[in-house]
Amino acid sequence: MNKKILVVDDDLAILEVIKLILEEQGYKVIVTSDGGKVQQKINEDFPDLILLDFWLSGQDGRKIAKYLKTQETTRNIPIVMISANHEPEKIARDVDANDFLAKPFDIDDLVMIVKKYTE
Repeated sequence: MNKKILVVDDDLAILEVIKLILEEQGYKVIVTSDGGKVQQKINEDFPDLILLDFWLSGQDGRKIAKYLKTQETTRNIPIVMISANHEPEKIARDVDANDFLAKPFDIDDLVMIVKKYTE
């Protein structure tokens, strides 16, 4: 069975690129550009990993991550924060995210970090 990755980013081009790369690696990829739909996507298709942008239109990815890490049903899902922020490690730590991936990212780095949490 394929591992499922939920990707949350308000940049549709980034979503498409990540989806293509990870599907080529054999993952099932669920995407949303709406931070308000994260819980719905989790309920529909419980992911093995969440890639979550810090800054979403109308939503704060940090608040979403912090909320997910406090919930019984989602606290054990690894979350990798994605950002062009200059302090991604600190922000990821502050919200109890498992890791971070700085934008712009190298394809190999994306694949490596996803494998780290799904294998």
